[in-house]
Amino acid sequence: MTDLLEHRSSGTAESPARGGYETLGTAALAALWALAAGLLGLTAVVLVGWLLDDTGVGVAQAAQVSLQAYLLAHGGSLSAAWGTLGIVPLGLTLLPAWLLVRAGAALARRRSLRTAIKIGEAVAALAVVYAVLVTMLTALAGNSAVSVSPWRAGVGAGLLAGLAASAGALRVTGLGLLPISRLPGPRRAVAAAAAAGGLTLVVGGALTLAISLALDTGRYAELSRAVAPSWTGAVGLALLGALLLPNAIVYAITVGVGPGFALGRGTSVGAWNVDIDTVPALPLLAALPDGGTPPYAALAVPVLAGIVIGLVLVRRLDSEDERGVLSAAGWAALAAVGVALLLGVAAYLAGGPLGSGRLATVGPSGWLAAAYAAVELGVVAAVAAAAARFRRRAA
Repeated sequence: MTDLLEHRSSGTAESPARGGYETLGTAALAALWALAAGLLGLTAVVLVGWLLDDTGVGVAQAAQVSLQAYLLAHGGSLSAAWGTLGIVPLGLTLLPAWLLVRAGAALARRRSLRTAIKIGEAVAALAVVYAVLVTMLTALAGNSAVSVSPWRAGVGAGLLAGLAASAGALRVTGLGLLPISRLPGPRRAVAAAAAAGGLTLVVGGALTLAISLALDTGRYAELSRAVAPSWTGAVGLALLGALLLPNAIVYAITVGVGPGFALGRGTSVGAWNVDIDTVPALPLLAALPDGGTPPYAALAVPVLAGIVIGLVLVRRLDSEDERGVLSAAGWAALAAVGVALLLGVAAYLAGGPLGSGRLATVGPSGWLAAAYAAVELGVVAAVAAAAARFRRRAA
């Protein structure tokens, strides 16, 4: 870490222009590698399915579909005569995110990038180059029937590349701990509490979804057979479900938090009311509650997450300081608000249009999910932390 903060001089001085070109070239190669590896991997999977299942389309069209899906994973939207497809398959987004994390880590390990400033410049250059490359690919993804929004794909790709590559570089160098170490308050306790609370929400949402599907396996099988009668189609449908599984988990979390989500006009699922109208024939939607009965059990998820935040914070505080009851409650509420903000971002990314008309609005409201979660998690976490701190001090 010391080598990264201090520039060690070499035998010959390096000109600023040459160093800048070298940084840009290294970042461009990393961006190109991340994009090519992800796109080629997805295209290979799509082409294998195309070879096994004779759909009547050419290889060029199959490759173009994989490109459209990859751009969609970066936040791009597809526009056609039937409407706009703008839902980001978060499961597919994990692939470029992982590759970009590795690219950022590789940049941080290069001996030519020995300072924090150089690493930051390289990560910024990687994000810009990656965004430009993705924007250029939108021209190849469009055809007479479907067009891809270049600005949405480019902006989404730039943000994803910047965040993921920064995470990879910080993981290698540890430079992210420097600004955090200067923040006042119990930093590690708040971070640990927020991480535990977020993990509890994810696990709770996944369990809610799994139980809902298990209670209606017959409907799931019926939809699967109707949409994909062949085995190759069933495999493709299962892969699609896996790519949309993170979206479904976020939807389940928002139900427990309260506001829930919409599946187009006339269909909404929340903790207190359920209105089901015509929905797409997607097997994952077999998890929707039958008979209009709200899933009251999902309300336990945010309550449990709030309790976990409060208890973890107090447990970590015991090894750092002896703060009072009100102080512990305040820091627990702050950690809960951080989790709520992340949930709001996830809810925003998990939704979008799925066509026009009835399916123009699909998914939860990001700001509503964040607001509800901030209040619920904050209150429960504060009470749990205050009770735990009071009990420990009274013992």
